[in-house]
Amino acid sequence: MIVFRLLHADKQAGLNEAFNKMAPSVVLEKGRLRRKKQTFKKLGSSQLDRICCIVCFRSDDSCVSVQIMVTDIWRSYFAQKLLHMIGENIAFYPVNAIQIRNAHNYLSDFESERDVYLKTEKIVEFLDQWDCSHEDISECAVLLAEEFSKRDFWGVADAKLVRDWIFDLRSIGYQFPPRTNETDYFIMEQVRGANCRRADVEFDTEKEDTMIEKSAEKLRMFGELTDWCAKANFSDFLRKLPSPPQLATSHAKNQVLVNLQKSVLVITGNYPWNRTIGLLQRMYQPYFGLTIFCGSWFPEKYDDSNENFPRMLHPFNYIHLTEAEMNKGYAAYYCMSKVKDLRLGNVLGYYVMADDSTFNFWHGINPFLVMHPSGDLHRNSGVWWKEPVGMRAALLANKLFTEVYKYDALVQAIWHQFGRGLREKNPKVTNASKNLTTADGWSVSDMYYIPANGLDYHAGLMEVFFEAGLFHEIAIAKYLHSVPYLR
Repeated sequence: MIVFRLLHADKQAGLNEAFNKMAPSVVLEKGRLRRKKQTFKKLGSSQLDRICCIVCFRSDDSCVSVQIMVTDIWRSYFAQKLLHMIGENIAFYPVNAIQIRNAHNYLSDFESERDVYLKTEKIVEFLDQWDCSHEDISECAVLLAEEFSKRDFWGVADAKLVRDWIFDLRSIGYQFPPRTNETDYFIMEQVRGANCRRADVEFDTEKEDTMIEKSAEKLRMFGELTDWCAKANFSDFLRKLPSPPQLATSHAKNQVLVNLQKSVLVITGNYPWNRTIGLLQRMYQPYFGLTIFCGSWFPEKYDDSNENFPRMLHPFNYIHLTEAEMNKGYAAYYCMSKVKDLRLGNVLGYYVMADDSTFNFWHGINPFLVMHPSGDLHRNSGVWWKEPVGMRAALLANKLFTEVYKYDALVQAIWHQFGRGLREKNPKVTNASKNLTTADGWSVSDMYYIPANGLDYHAGLMEVFFEAGLFHEIAIAKYLHSVPYLR
């Protein structure tokens, strides 16, 4: 690792690391024995301090028979195997610091970590194949420690340390967690609302020259859009453009554009994506902190060689919804429930737009309030109320809130917030169920904005509406009844 980092270090920043503030927590799935190799992650001592009280091994005690630079790594593999056996996984929280490496003897580091390069593969292969014959996790910990000793991963003294630690825990009456059976996860297109789905999100690292790089990207994509528009003899773009540093300086002074860099743009598609992604990426992607396409994504069916549209850019961020889930756009609001599942960090807010709408993003808004261009003005109208996605779905949504999930604390918190929001906007409203099941209009919702502090409520409400099958324009209208918003 030391050699790799030295060879591939940034020429200007050296070994200093930069991270994206929006990056979410990451959970490493343990894998499925005999069908898929388990996932093991090398952890440092700072990451390992409190990982293992539930698996009865004091991970903050160093191994006594191996180098100090190796001990925390060996313990991390040992601990992860035990975690997998009780149905737990390793999760990494987003970074909250910037690492600036101090100057020291890297060759000495390499020498101290020699075993990491020589034995890690053997340890991982062993852990992937090893199966404990005991149902008691404490016995498994002792057996695994002894196996480590037999294979010279660590010494006899370390195996004894684990055995003594288990003895002490038993002596004070510690209750060890039970072993659990593995759960297989599969992507199933036929399941509506499945927890396991295809998605891919990549994050740019944040460096000092990021603004200049972003500005160069904006100019390049603007030029490509100009070339695309030129085919239709549209020539208004043919004027002198600023340099990347000039554009970076200008945009850094524009608070609207600064806020966009802290925000996420979610572009929804009613039907399977085809041909237009490259165009939309060039129009919007450089201006937002993150752009995510949400809808039915089948890469094998995407026509990226069509000469009438620009090609896709990579990385391409997407969340896949099945065609049944999107239902021709009737449930486009469900995208925000899945965006919430990403657990992005340090986001100012979320813009949501349909792929067939145009977003004049340079107009500023209050980033701490919901924004909806048309609002809930279409009262007492809407043909969809007579359809299954209308009143029937609204009645089912009410049943889900008041009966099916009556004792679900999370769902009830959403329901209480819905009722409270209704009363705050209109004191005459005393019955949330009556409001939900009243055919009182709809909202054109091809564009809206949700501040980050309102995402949990919005996504939770949409989750229940999705289960009930409520129509998109009705669902957003009901949401708007319960929150203050700007137009």
